[in-house]
Amino acid sequence: MTFGAQGFFGYGACSTEHIASENGDRACDYYGGTATLSMGRKAIWWSTYETKGVPETRDIDRSDVRKQLLERHAHWRDPVIQKIIHEVEIENLWPVWTTPKLPTWEAEGCVLVGDAAHALPPSSGQGVSQALEDAHTLALLLSTYLTRVHSSPATEDPNPFSSTEEAPSKAPSVSGRKESPQTEAEAFRLATKVYTTIRKPRVEAILDYARKMGDMKRKKGIIEEWLMYGFLWVLLHLPMENKQNAFLYDYDVDSEVNKILKARDEEACTMSLE
Repeated sequence: MTFGAQGFFGYGACSTEHIASENGDRACDYYGGTATLSMGRKAIWWSTYETKGVPETRDIDRSDVRKQLLERHAHWRDPVIQKIIHEVEIENLWPVWTTPKLPTWEAEGCVLVGDAAHALPPSSGQGVSQALEDAHTLALLLSTYLTRVHSSPATEDPNPFSSTEEAPSKAPSVSGRKESPQTEAEAFRLATKVYTTIRKPRVEAILDYARKMGDMKRKKGIIEEWLMYGFLWVLLHLPMENKQNAFLYDYDVDSEVNKILKARDEEACTMSLE
């Protein structure tokens, strides 16, 4: 991707070609033959297009899109960008949709995961990853709390999703050092509540970071432009611990869930029942 005062432009190969090769180190099996994988002749590209409203496909002003591309990037030196903006035929525009920050992701036996809870902008590069983290976290919590229900002498709730069941009037019961729901309905509600407690702050931090990155794609004044260049130079040239990458890619779902469960169990152990 290339950044400049007039926004950004990205492109990459979106097809491949298989070329016969005698180099065994680079060769791969392709339908029984020997071939090496190479970039194809098709490319995908993306840029920014400003419009006052969300355009319908039938209402796209293709001449205006082309005009904006030329105005923004006519003086950029990349020959690939120049070839694209002068030869491309505009077919579609895809608006970027995000989910506003929701007050909660669970209520009355219903829980949201993935894009239903937090549709992230493409600049985050984290949409699928966070959905998988959601599913992993929720699965661990459900497994933990349902196991505690069935390992206790309490009677199983015949209808765990009932919305008519009265909420318990006392604090969660304590079995040893564990926060132990007594029914499947309690286990489900507790799991979804803890899931939201764990996941919501992390996803919202990623959303805030993605919005900051997205701001780099808008038009800039001369001072903002040079500040951006300085930031990118520092990012690419100076050795430093990349805390953002660590935050994104070193996250361990199992460790985080175990840490929260341990803290809640220790807190439950100190509670006194009325």
